[in-house]
Amino acid sequence: MKSAVWTETCVMMAEHLDLERRKALTARILIATEFESGALTPERSGTATNPSDTAAEKFETVLRSMLAAADNLIGDGQGSLDESLRRLTRDQSFASVEGAGGTFEQVRERQNRVKTALANFSCQKCINAATAACSGKDKDYDRSIVDAHGNCISSLKTLTNTIKDWVTQLYQVARIAYQPPSIALSTTHKDKRAYTAILKEFHISGWSYSESSSPAVSQVGLDIHAQEFGWAQLCACYYILTHEIVCHAFQSLDGGVREDAEPRCSWSEGWMDRLAFTLAIDWLDTKQAKMPDWTTRDPAKLSEMANAIHSARYKAENNEVLTLMEVNRRLHARQAFDQLRRLWAANAGIETHPITCFSMRLNARTMPREERADLICNLSTLSSSQNPLVLEKLLQTCGAFNHTGDVESLRQALQTLNSNRLI
Repeated sequence: MKSAVWTETCVMMAEHLDLERRKALTARILIATEFESGALTPERSGTATNPSDTAAEKFETVLRSMLAAADNLIGDGQGSLDESLRRLTRDQSFASVEGAGGTFEQVRERQNRVKTALANFSCQKCINAATAACSGKDKDYDRSIVDAHGNCISSLKTLTNTIKDWVTQLYQVARIAYQPPSIALSTTHKDKRAYTAILKEFHISGWSYSESSSPAVSQVGLDIHAQEFGWAQLCACYYILTHEIVCHAFQSLDGGVREDAEPRCSWSEGWMDRLAFTLAIDWLDTKQAKMPDWTTRDPAKLSEMANAIHSARYKAENNEVLTLMEVNRRLHARQAFDQLRRLWAANAGIETHPITCFSMRLNARTMPREERADLICNLSTLSSSQNPLVLEKLLQTCGAFNHTGDVESLRQALQTLNSNRLI
């Protein structure tokens, strides 16, 4: 995804949708998790009064009507978020679903789950005797409440914290001594200039911003179109947030001046993105029991969205801010990661693979953009060599870095090998 490029002085505070749009987003999240997630169980022939395709049409009709009702909360200006959600349950869109048979019963059951979730939602989880619920009158106050608590976006905050914890564990395994960053989650963004094609196609994208402080502070965010948010977008958040945290939030942690990676950085957006994607797919199998509840309802959808967005990032038509050459460099970096992973330890799991240690240790170091670009250029070129001696030396060089953490020695060794190679 993209990294923020702000021209103004930035204070690290999460950005969030205003109250009215957050009402719609929260309603849509609840509709997505309680109604839209997972396919309807097909009817057996002859067991229903109405055929299953009719029930499927009813499912789509009810879904569209509930989403429309949720969007009507934008600009309603009536009360707190939980009051608006309770009022939503009285909307005609939530009228009983008619029809007999098991599939219709599934539609009714899902609709009732949505009504229960909307009715039970409470802003009281975010406040105490000294604070008040978001009112929409003071955006800075509302933003601070969402940042500190955020029950309305708890699905997203829990997912962010879970991924951060897993990445922190990987950095500890890689023997990285730097303190993990504090991470703030945002649900909107000031800069809409990059990745508009991804945002347009999937109605969601991600961004990051790093603050040079000690300990490090990173902001990861989602560009959300509240009126286009559904189950697909919620599932997409899994890979998007994994990318932002693995590739950007944990970058440059050694105390140097942190620079946000540019979209053309093939290390961050190619090599590290491939690591993030590989981890995300692996975790769907290895960590499913530890994932937030909503992610376990349809893991196949999380995988589908991860594959779709990951693939789209390497298509020239989805990169208005990159030249064709820069897109190809990103693709070559991804291919280099895959090639070195196979050569180094083909059968090792990704969490314990030496390439994960190598990538995270190198990503955690601060270096000029030009130096990082040279490193990934040499890695890409050398990993594509047809000379077994070159590949063997490449593995020795990368293994030495895993042992010593000496970036300068790695840089010089790769440069020398690339200069002397017999491809």
